[in-house]
Amino acid sequence: MTTPELVDIDTVTGLSVTGVGAPGEESHVDNTKVLYQVAGAVIALAAEQGVPVSMPPLEGFWWVEDDRPPFEVPRQEWHWRLFLRMPDGIDPAWVEQARDRAPRLAARVALTTVHEGRCVQATHHGPYADEPRTLSTMDKFMAEAGLVRRGLHHEIYLTDSPRGGVPRSLRRRGAEARRNRGRGWKRCPRFARHGRGDRERGFDQGNRARSPFGAERLR
Repeated sequence: MTTPELVDIDTVTGLSVTGVGAPGEESHVDNTKVLYQVAGAVIALAAEQGVPVSMPPLEGFWWVEDDRPPFEVPRQEWHWRLFLRMPDGIDPAWVEQARDRAPRLAARVALTTVHEGRCVQATHHGPYADEPRTLSTMDKFMAEAGLVRRGLHHEIYLTDSPRGGVPRSLRRRGAEARRNRGRGWKRCPRFARHGRGDRERGFDQGNRARSPFGAERLR
């Protein structure tokens, strides 16, 4: 694990799909596949227009609709938003065309803008079972810096897809008006879909293989 650090994250745009369920289960896997299929079609359309775009690493935002600590909630009840970052200036029309070329689930893929702001981030190396130690270190860093969590638990998967028990490197982020935690993740305070804005309840944890936590200083 890298030492947690406080960073400021710019607003980014990308493709996302949202669902509920344990990582690695059928719905999670199917939505991951269709997200990559749509992204691949967008990248191909961009190339036709002379805009070079490479496939980005998968990211995941996680939260629970429950008052219990996240890890006490059954994994089947975890909410997630999978995210593939796209460069600025991606034409929304390319996304529409890409969805038309992909399978039925592609209709759920949205062009999404993420506003993270100030975050705490760290890189987690190893299996998911070891994540609590990384999160504990990030919590300690935030407490010593007078920060509180806000936003969603955000993970960036640097070496593999989000499935339990598989050794990996990931980046965690988290910093907002309330504490956030994650896994090889970053935490984002807010999501705004193109055309309308949404707010999501935070997964009060923070992580990342650079892990951003939405964070604010206590006053």
